[in-house]
Amino acid sequence: MDCRLINQDTIKQVAALWDCCFEKKDSSFYKWYFQEYVLKQNKIVGGFDDQKLVTMVHLNPYVLHLRGQNQKVKYLVGVATDPVARGQHKMGELLATTFNLLRAAGHKVAILEPINAGIYQPYGFAYTFNRLKYALPLAELTVPYVDYDLPLRQIKTSEAEATLAPIYAQAMEHYASYIVRTTANWHNLLQTAEDDGCTTVVVSDGKAEVGYLLYYVEGETVKVQEMLSLNQAVHCRLLGYLKSLYGTYKQLEWLSAPDDLTYLYFREQQYSPRVEPFMMARIINAGKILEELKAPAEFDGTKLVLYIKDEFMNMNHLYTKVVFDAKTGVELRDTLQDPDITMDITTFTQLYLVPTMLGIYTGKAVSWLRKQSTWICYQHCFPRETISLTNIFKAEATMEVQIKRIFVEKKKEYAVEANGLLSDLKHTLGLKHLTGVRIVNRYDLTGISDEDYLAAKQFVLAEPPLDKTYEEELKIPANATAFVVEFLPGQYDQREDFAEQCIQLISQKDRPVVASAKVYILTGKLTPKEIAKIKKYCINPVEAQESSLAKPETLDVAWEKPAAVAIVTGFDKFSVKELEKFRAEQGLAMSFADLAFVQKYFKKERRDPSITEIKVLDTYWSDHCRHTTFETKLKKVTIEDSLFTEPVKEAYNLYKKDRQFVYGKGSKRPVTLMDMAVLATKKLKKQGLIPDLDASEEINACSIVVPIKNNRKTEDWLVMYKNETHNHPTEIEPFGGAATCLGGAIRDPLSGRSYVYQAMRVTGAADPRTPYEKTLPGKLPQRKLTLGAAAGYSSYGNQIGLATGSVEEYYHDKFVAKRMEIGAVIGAAPKDAVVRERPAAGDIIVLLGGRTGRDGMGGATGSSKEHTEKSLATCGAEVQRAILLPKERFKDCSATRQLPD
Repeated sequence: MDCRLINQDTIKQVAALWDCCFEKKDSSFYKWYFQEYVLKQNKIVGGFDDQKLVTMVHLNPYVLHLRGQNQKVKYLVGVATDPVARGQHKMGELLATTFNLLRAAGHKVAILEPINAGIYQPYGFAYTFNRLKYALPLAELTVPYVDYDLPLRQIKTSEAEATLAPIYAQAMEHYASYIVRTTANWHNLLQTAEDDGCTTVVVSDGKAEVGYLLYYVEGETVKVQEMLSLNQAVHCRLLGYLKSLYGTYKQLEWLSAPDDLTYLYFREQQYSPRVEPFMMARIINAGKILEELKAPAEFDGTKLVLYIKDEFMNMNHLYTKVVFDAKTGVELRDTLQDPDITMDITTFTQLYLVPTMLGIYTGKAVSWLRKQSTWICYQHCFPRETISLTNIFKAEATMEVQIKRIFVEKKKEYAVEANGLLSDLKHTLGLKHLTGVRIVNRYDLTGISDEDYLAAKQFVLAEPPLDKTYEEELKIPANATAFVVEFLPGQYDQREDFAEQCIQLISQKDRPVVASAKVYILTGKLTPKEIAKIKKYCINPVEAQESSLAKPETLDVAWEKPAAVAIVTGFDKFSVKELEKFRAEQGLAMSFADLAFVQKYFKKERRDPSITEIKVLDTYWSDHCRHTTFETKLKKVTIEDSLFTEPVKEAYNLYKKDRQFVYGKGSKRPVTLMDMAVLATKKLKKQGLIPDLDASEEINACSIVVPIKNNRKTEDWLVMYKNETHNHPTEIEPFGGAATCLGGAIRDPLSGRSYVYQAMRVTGAADPRTPYEKTLPGKLPQRKLTLGAAAGYSSYGNQIGLATGSVEEYYHDKFVAKRMEIGAVIGAAPKDAVVRERPAAGDIIVLLGGRTGRDGMGGATGSSKEHTEKSLATCGAEVQRAILLPKERFKDCSATRQLPD
């Protein structure tokens, strides 16, 4: 076969082969291509048998900005073989000639857009770029928001270069690699788009054009040819325009960049896009590519033996020693040494063009390294970069170890929290000169690329229709005072946790690190004393502290390595005074008598206990776990004279009478408050009045058996009731205490494989209108207790999807000593879903739940101790923080049926 360049003498054969294999001669593209482009702007290589064209390839000129410099490449199109000559390997011979011609002309890379990748892989082409293909009903296009204040207009497509080119150029600044569009490129693109009936829509921000859309219509389908925007608001404005076409047209087709996140808002997953391989490439001069690499200064003098195999193109076969010189660049030398790295040309092409890491490629050869220093050097030569090709492909950017900072503030119309705090401060603290409050959420982020940061900014950290954002710096007005509040180290922060999870969902990469804080900005003529008063009101020392406005050098938290578990040396010899001192120093909840009993035990053991043993005993013997107070034996009961003396006497006498009925005369069962609480139910059960009571070894909650009709079949279901008191936690940390009050009530039915349906809340507080100045020492203001607890309880219920149908709040001055916080729930589950067995040796224990912080440590003993003025400052870690997503995922009892009993 004779392979040569096409000229005017053979152009008719080219047109005929194109008509046979691609667009027909009456199509608009065919007419434009052969009248305006062929041989005027491109070259064609043809293969001839007896002067008859049997195969061809068109070489269209492009300029790629690739790894910091512009490179001329040939875009291979129109690769075709006459049907009668197929199967005779004509294409391979043609491509071999073409590659040699391109190499001789100084080209290093060739690219093409394949119909079928399998055709080109044998010739050393590798997939290097891909895109997302959307195909969905216009009705299903979900747009998160549309800013109609961004003007939108249509312009004539063929005359749009002056408008579109600056947008394209500005967008490409974010990429390390992209196609450089010349005037000729723009003319060709827009002329063919005009011939196809494309509509061009441009968006501006009032100062300049910031986005554009090219689309055409086929039947009832809108087909997007290109859509480019400089920010998310513009992107949504263009999507909103496409959505407005619904009614006139029914379908949407769109090829987007693979990092496009529009599909995250779709209601139906079936309309999410699929990844479509788009562009293939091949290096045709590997030696030239290597010589033009930049030599990292820190690897000056490093030598690397590289073996690149090109079985299709022998002159591209390379076995060389690569020497890095910081001054002269990269030098290639002949060598007989064993290679440090071996790869085929497909792998090398992907390494050069695709921003990923060695070892992931689809090349046939195995790549391996003998020395770690070689590998590090190689990474520097082929850094991961952000690449765009005709605005189609974006790849992962270099992960910079730096802290990004963003401030997010509700727009004035939506600043509900700030306005509420302003009203609260003026009313509660009597600050007449306070004129304004702004609350700004601050986020510091590391471990996130620039592209993922931009996505997180729009989709996770802020809501553009509602929020204003400030990057890196927040300007504080000269007449304002600002302070920052953050959680204590080790405290669980739901805002940070959820932000990290959401960003990871978007990026599909490693989880970033997010640190959040709140910035309070106060305006008005405030004295230093008033500012200190505001800080004290806003910062609960149990959970939070004042922070700095400065950006930290790192978000890594340095934790001290835990010391070995301490032994309480001399414990068995402690005197009464020493034992009491030890109890006070360790903050133990057990009584002195309990601790003396423990000492007696360890004297018999003839050893000193570890502090862990003491703490475990303190936990299990606490009132919270053992119900010490309610189980105390009452040997003598006296009833004081008061307004309620007679009713109490009557109730107590009735209790003694019912004890005889339930236990029999002469029973030595001790009288306790717990027995008084449960005796009525025991009496009803003995009388046979509650046959539906579910009897089991579980005595911490109540369940009844209810027949339920389900699909015309009657099933036995367990209806469960559970209540939780969180008086102590809510007293010192209202939001978290009340939130986990509801969470604790949900926990027990959930552990019984029950789905919780309804909740009830009962609270007791002193007058929330009590002036701030009358707050008891060591206590939070009653208003803050009341509002904070209500917010915490509702927050937990709203997030897990549980309605609270009844809320009863009681106000009495006796509640100033300790608040009352009760949460109760009702749940249900099929009876056969509840498996009751006793634990046995060898059973596997699975812990289900969320990772919080240090919070909750010592909660059982903390809620069992007497509290003083110092409790607010010393009991912070004892309050649990709500993390409910794991519980939400597990609340469907049908999932637990899959577990072994």
